[in-house]
Amino acid sequence: MDTYSLEGVRGFYKGMGSPLFTVPLINSIVFASYEFAKRIQGVPIGKDGNFVQSLNAGMFAGFVNSFVLSPIELVKCRLQIQRESKASAYYKGPTDCVRKIIREEGIGHGLFKGLVASFLREVPCYAGQFGSFYLTKKLLAKAQGLDCTSKLGPGSCMVAGGVAGFFSWLVSYPQGKLTLINCG
Repeated sequence: MDTYSLEGVRGFYKGMGSPLFTVPLINSIVFASYEFAKRIQGVPIGKDGNFVQSLNAGMFAGFVNSFVLSPIELVKCRLQIQRESKASAYYKGPTDCVRKIIREEGIGHGLFKGLVASFLREVPCYAGQFGSFYLTKKLLAKAQGLDCTSKLGPGSCMVAGGVAGFFSWLVSYPQGKLTLINCG
């Protein structure tokens, strides 16, 4: 109620511009890193590999993603915790926030503040996501009498994606509370 009375509906979205514009970047990094890690493990292009390879590739994707996501989360948090009007706010927007953090705190101790917390959230998140996606596709293919997961229909892939999303949150949500360190 305080947010609405002080800032209106827009107050609920404060600090979200940066993440919304960076989601495509983050997703491309996650999936590219995942595929790269599969290749390093000897999984041919277009193949799933095995469960352990999916877990390893997911963990690698989360690790790589943390380097991009941590500064984005920091900026989002810093913008969200400002209570002043935009005219009197310390940070005037995402770019101004990044500039001031680097100038006042440096890159390593400033812009990447909370990186360890991001590792603790992102690494299990993507291990859970890609590992459960792999297992669910295998189980659905077996239940349907299919010899490979590439023959699964869109409905089965949607179910596998939903299960993957559930497990990504299940294994990473408690550590997600640590990312509040980014606001520091």
